[in-house]
Amino acid sequence: MPAAHGSTAPASTPAIAPPCEQSEVGRDHLRILGISTRTIDAWLRAGVLRPTDRKDIYERTPAANRKIASFLAR
Repeated sequence: MPAAHGSTAPASTPAIAPPCEQSEVGRDHLRILGISTRTIDAWLRAGVLRPTDRKDIYERTPAANRKIASFLAR
């Protein structure tokens, strides 16, 4: 049966970007990947990860993306 005049289809939910395309990453996610807290702290000091105003959430940089990919490729 056709839809009634003026009815709308349900709105689709926006797709969530895969982790490799997200601009931020959480400390817990990095730990799940196997990256040590010592490495995370070193990346913060070196500017590979940038702190945000939220606890344990970091801005990803191109260098962070490369290092995470390199770590996962091992």
